[in-house]
Amino acid sequence: MRAPVLLMMALLVAGCTSTQVELPAQDAPGEDVSQVPRYEPSVRVSYDRYTLGGVVYTDVEYYTRDGLERVREFYLREMDAKGWDLARKEPAEGAVLPFRGAKAGASWYIDFKRKECTSLEGCLPYVAMTLASFTANGEEYTYIGISFREVAEG
Repeated sequence: MRAPVLLMMALLVAGCTSTQVELPAQDAPGEDVSQVPRYEPSVRVSYDRYTLGGVVYTDVEYYTRDGLERVREFYLREMDAKGWDLARKEPAEGAVLPFRGAKAGASWYIDFKRKECTSLEGCLPYVAMTLASFTANGEEYTYIGISFREVAEG
């Protein structure tokens, strides 16, 4: 489930030639995932949605200047309130660096399943998040990667 997010991060790293990071003034084209609360303040930097094998994949990425712990606590609290159960919460292995020249901080994988699911096996909808702190231009940022999976209609 992490392949699209990790691939996107690898492409971002490969494509960046500048160490300067600036948050865009407005969201990148796309949509927020309606079933997942959006952390504010944040800016959407990428969006991808496709269907494969009867599953709709929606991947959305955001940046915020707020700290990683604040973002993580927001999602743990708000996802529970929206009917999601925590399926996994663990530090991520390796650095998550969306920009060349950025300095990695802590990273987390946090996954959620619907409360009515008894196991993760075949449980859709499903939310996999990657949260990571990084420093660039002397500024602290938090990366929010949301991968939402649901059964395709029809």
